[in-house]
Amino acid sequence: MRSSLAAYAAPVDVASLDLLVGQLSGAIDSLTGQVDDDWLNEIRSAWWPLEYVNASVLGDDRGQLTASEVEAVSAARDEFLALLAEY
Repeated sequence: MRSSLAAYAAPVDVASLDLLVGQLSGAIDSLTGQVDDDWLNEIRSAWWPLEYVNASVLGDDRGQLTASEVEAVSAARDEFLALLAEY
C-alpha cells in the first residue's frame, strides 16, 4: 500500500486515481483477518474518500478532477499514509 500511495503524486489524473483505488481495495481486502479490526476500519475510512471521488469522476465520465477533488484525494492520501505509519 505504501508503494502505491507513494507512486501516486501530482498531477492527479483520473486513470492514476482509478488504479490507486483498485490497488488499495485489493490490499485492504487481503488484510481482513490478518490485522487489528479497529485499525483496518480506520484504513477503510481513509480509503472511502478516494473511492468516492473516483466513483464520482467515472460516473460523470469526466477526464479531470476538480480542484476540490484534488484536495480531497490529497488529504485522504496523507491520512492513509499516516495510518500506515502507525502500524
